[in-house]
Amino acid sequence: MAETINIARMAELLSGDIFEKFKWKRCGTTNKNWICNKQLEHGALSHPSDLVMAYEEPYKLIRTYVNFDLKSYAKGTITQEKISKALADLGRTMTCIEVSEAWQKFFTDTSVPSEYVGVLFIYNHDGEYDKNFDKLIEKIDHSSLEIPENSKLIILGPNQIKELDNIATDISQMQASKEIPLEPADYWFYYPNLSRTTNIRPTSKLGANLEMLTGPWTTLRFIDSTNPSNHGYVIHYNRSGENKEEFLYLIDYIQHYQILSLGCKISIRLLDPAETALTYFEQAIELYVDERGGDRELRELLKSIKIRPIKRTKAFFSEEAIGMERRS
Repeated sequence: MAETINIARMAELLSGDIFEKFKWKRCGTTNKNWICNKQLEHGALSHPSDLVMAYEEPYKLIRTYVNFDLKSYAKGTITQEKISKALADLGRTMTCIEVSEAWQKFFTDTSVPSEYVGVLFIYNHDGEYDKNFDKLIEKIDHSSLEIPENSKLIILGPNQIKELDNIATDISQMQASKEIPLEPADYWFYYPNLSRTTNIRPTSKLGANLEMLTGPWTTLRFIDSTNPSNHGYVIHYNRSGENKEEFLYLIDYIQHYQILSLGCKISIRLLDPAETALTYFEQAIELYVDERGGDRELRELLKSIKIRPIKRTKAFFSEEAIGMERRS
């Protein structure tokens, strides 16, 4: 039993370390049970909330509350059956969250318009899971799930968690090396005005929402409060970069949304690149510039972008150390 508690604590620590770096706010207490509103239907007296965090949405006046179901599994125990059951349980939990006064009281500011997301967080604590998690998820019968009308369910599997952990770690390392400011208030995540949608919080220093974190890249913006001339963007790119078309799309994003400008530092950090990724990036620059008439200034600005693979790390928690922490 103690071993199970310690392994579960690993997932709790890891989720906190990751998402606090993405500027999410922890709400209420962890490992909280609250009364089920549909006890006969759900066959339970209560539901658990392992962790609840929140962030502000950029394109609407909504605060998103994320209810985590934290799972920590060894390689051989990540099965379709186990994930299906956990997802079904989370669906029922989210159905109750929408109408639960107890949950609202514990975790939310009821004066703020809110949306709710349930995240099934599958952490592989031995670091040896090497199967295709997406294929495992595809086999789950989603039609049988109790998915709330006004909520969403998201699964973060072992590989996605590794990617997010590596981004969070890289942000910390860039702060330590003074590539970006150390002060947390001096960096935030960038949401440009889109063709049909406007960032309605242009002066707010927003966190990375789930759409960004589960997309092909995250975009961090920084301005050093002690030296405003030190400003720029850091793009963590989580695709392989195995062809130049990938980078043409990324370059067009950088150009189209006014990220590219004189004196602005831009760094692209590759999470798991193909061996030829840097070559393809250079080729993409030349092709992009040629398609726009060989603009010399554009070429120089694009050539000034720094691109490099990050140092990948593996999160590791000692069960013994966590057990001692719980007793302290």
